[in-house]
Formats: sequence, structure tokens, C-alpha cells
Amino acid sequence: MGMECIDCHHSYELMGDVTLYAHEEDQVDIQCSDCHFDGEPRLLEPHQLDNESAIIASLRFENSAGKKYLATQKRNNPLINTWYKNDTAFLIGKNSKKVFAMKPPAGVCSRDNVHSNLNCTSCHAGWAPSCIGCHNEYNPSEPGYNMLANKEQTGSWVEYTGEYNAYLPALGIREEGEKKTVIPVIPGMVLTIDLKSFDKKAHDSLIFKRLFAPAAPHTTQSEGRNCKSCHNDPVALGFGDGKLDYQIENGKGKWVFFPKYEDNIHDGLPEDAWTGFLTDRTGVTSTRTNVRPFSVEEQKKILTVGACLTCHEENSEIMQETLLDFKKVLARKSEKCVLPNWKK
Repeated sequence: MGMECIDCHHSYELMGDVTLYAHEEDQVDIQCSDCHFDGEPRLLEPHQLDNESAIIASLRFENSAGKKYLATQKRNNPLINTWYKNDTAFLIGKNSKKVFAMKPPAGVCSRDNVHSNLNCTSCHAGWAPSCIGCHNEYNPSEPGYNMLANKEQTGSWVEYTGEYNAYLPALGIREEGEKKTVIPVIPGMVLTIDLKSFDKKAHDSLIFKRLFAPAAPHTTQSEGRNCKSCHNDPVALGFGDGKLDYQIENGKGKWVFFPKYEDNIHDGLPEDAWTGFLTDRTGVTSTRTNVRPFSVEEQKKILTVGACLTCHEENSEIMQETLLDFKKVLARKSEKCVLPNWKK
């Protein structure tokens, strides 16, 4: 769309707000819903601007008289390159001066509670990077540079590239108190360290970690991902690439997963996976303490809808009705409908 970083991110995000945050994402104040809102917006008038915002507004824009600025929901900071007029919100590029009319979210995003716990980027991120197989190895004969001693040396760590992918991101859960939000995640650190390579006395020779990280891909597209790309896709569910197949035998349905990559010997999961198929992961699973993969019960709920989508088109009347009340639709399902049998 020709937008720049500062068209969304304001000065208190980029330059700080006198608060020390553990992670950069914690400093982010802007949310999609601040501009793409449903209902009444949060507004600030020129006399309500803080001193810094007022100065920046006067430097970038000639006339602010009569404007009503949008404000962020999280910290009530003014977005000085926006205004609200005649029930429409507008944004102007701070450098380009290109004007955008801000559209409200689509009806499917806000008309029901089914997807109310999804972060906007979980649907509207077009792709995210994902790689496996990258590794570093110490080569005692490789020329290198000792940054601490500030001199050249023989012996250096060498990075070997692996397999790079870019597709719709995997999804996970961010927990903030009682609130659970579905967010995009990417491989953060799938790491094996062989201690014996530098400590011959090491008792436990291997350290293995499989951690994914929350992501804000910034590959935003107006059209959200389709239903099957979440409910019927093993990558989205954290199982890794492969074939997720719904099989019906003797009137009973079951999901079967055939991974693309072999299992890692250290934890038994496919090399590109975050969690196991219909299993729970315990311990540390993410680079953030409040981010985790889907639990078994959450996987079952997602895959139950996925089973319906193996027969019904997502835009069909019956599937659209499930967005309003899925349990009600299940209560009057046809005899032809075969739901997953979760009993082993």
C-alpha cells in the first residue's frame, strides 16, 4: 500500500516512553483495531495532545484546527497522522502524504465470538519465514576474528545454511491472565549443543531446545486466510509440514498425520514441528513464558471443525451458520455426518 513504518508506529514506540520493557513487542502500542474499528472510535482533540505529539503534529502537518485524532486503545496515545470525519477515519502518510480511508473490519471478523480471540495477524499475515536445518559448527582451522581480543585468530564458528521456507505461519496461544489470544509463531530456536565438543568432562553431553517465538510478520493482506488453512493444515496447528488426512472407516472418523520430515531423535517430533499431533507439550516450549502451542483439547476443537470442512465448503450456508453457534449446528447434524472419534 506504500505505507512506511512511521505511518503506524508513533514516537513513543520508536523512541521510548520512559518505561523499560523486557521485549520490543511489549513497547508496541498500536493495534490494527485502533484504525480498523467497529463502532465508536477513541478520539482526542488538538488541545488534548501531549506536548511531544503536538510538536510533531505542528511540524508535519500545517493545520490541525478542528481535527479529531484517533487514539490508541492500550495507552491512549494520539495518532497524529489520522483524523475522524463524517463517520470515517482517515490516515495520511507522514512522508508520502498519501491519504487512506480506513475501512472497518469485515463482518466475519466482528459479527460473532467464534474468532474473537484471534489476533488480526493470525488471519491477515500473508506469509512468515520458517527455516530448519541451519547449524553452527566450530572449525579449529577456520580463519576468524576474536571480537573480545580485537585480533585475527585461527579457529572460528561457521554457520551452515539449512532449508528456508515462507508460507502461512503456524499458530499458537498467548496467555495474559485469563485472556487467551491466537497469534502467529515461527521457529525461534531449535537448538542442539554438544557439550563434549568443547568440554571433555561434560557428563550430559547434549542440550536440546525446541522453542518457537511469537511473530508480527508485517506481510499484511486484506483477504484473510481461508478456513482450511487453519482447521485442516498441519503447519498452522504446529505439527509441521506433511499430510493431515481425515479417514472414515466403519462409520467412525479419525485424523491421521503423515509428517514430511523425520522425527528428531531428542524429542521424537518432526524436525519442523512445534508440538506433537494430538499430544501435549510440557516444559519450556517458547521464547516467551506466556506463549505455548495448542493443547490437545484445543487441537480437537480445531480439527472437529476441520472434519466438517472435508465435506462442506467454507462459504456454504451450513458452515456460515457454525460461525454463529457451532454447537447448535452439531445438535442437528445429518446422519451422513461423521465426526472424529477421539477415543484411542
